[in-house]
Amino acid sequence: MHAVTAGGPGWVAVGYAASEEDWAAAVWTSADGSTWARVPHDEAVFGGENDQEMFGVIAAGPGLVAVGVADDAPAVWLSADGLAFTPIKTTTDLDRELAQARSAGRPVMLDFYADWCAS
Repeated sequence: MHAVTAGGPGWVAVGYAASEEDWAAAVWTSADGSTWARVPHDEAVFGGENDQEMFGVIAAGPGLVAVGVADDAPAVWLSADGLAFTPIKTTTDLDRELAQARSAGRPVMLDFYADWCAS
């Protein structure tokens, strides 16, 4: 586990679960902070060709935002309840989520970062 935040069913933690083949992003939830249960693995959400790992999670708006890496690239996962996550893997995924936020009247903040960017 790399990060924990209040949200979902009480508390939500993110990190990874290792197997013999690779790492998969993983989420655990807890109602009391003492007893934790892993959200069931879904290869389409938490897995992929290479390693996936969630490094951080925050409560934002009506749900949670987790960030990390998937298949050697920056990754974002969204969740309304801390139990079901949606990976944002393409600009089409991002456009869909932005349109949903816009239609619901929810504010959105995007923060772009690149090591190679001098400005």
